[in-house]
Amino acid sequence: MKNFLLLFCFVFTLSCTEKGCRDESALNYNVTANKDDGSCLYCQKESTGLGDLTFMMKDRRTGSIHFDENIAKIVATQTDESFNDGSCGQSGCYVALTIESLIAEDISGLNFTIQFTTPTFGTFTQYFFQAISVKSGETFIWPEAFSLPTNNCFLIANGTAEPNLFDVSYL
Repeated sequence: MKNFLLLFCFVFTLSCTEKGCRDESALNYNVTANKDDGSCLYCQKESTGLGDLTFMMKDRRTGSIHFDENIAKIVATQTDESFNDGSCGQSGCYVALTIESLIAEDISGLNFTIQFTTPTFGTFTQYFFQAISVKSGETFIWPEAFSLPTNNCFLIANGTAEPNLFDVSYL
C-alpha cells in the first residue's frame, strides 16, 4: 500500500506540471506553465543599411544675409527594418536625417520640406521639418526616422533630393 501511495503521488505530481515559457516579457508567455522549458521567444529587430544621400540646403530667400549660399549639409540615411513578429513593431523602410551647419552663425527656426526623386518611384515630398536649431559648425540629428510613402523600399541613395527652405533665423 505504501508503494502504491508513492506511485500515485509521483504520477499525480508529473501530470500537474505544464511546461512552457514563464517569462512575462516573452511573445509566447504561458500563464498556466509552472515549469520553464526554455522556449521563450522575444522581439528581434533587424536593420539593413540601404545607403545615404547627401545634399545641400541653399538659402534662396531674397534679402537674406546668406542669399544663394549653402547654409547646411543634409545626410539622409535609409534603412530597411524588419521584425520577427508583427506585434513587435512595424517593418518598413525609414530615413534618418542629420543636418550640419555650414555657416558661421547659429541656425534657428529652420523650417523646410524635402522633395526626393528616385528612378523607381518618381518624386514625392516628405513632411514638414520645423523649428530646428543647429549651432555653427555642429550637426543636428533629427530625433525620429520617417517612413517612406506606402512603405516602399525604393533607394533614395540612387536619386536626388531638393530641400525647400521656408524660414530660418541666423543668430
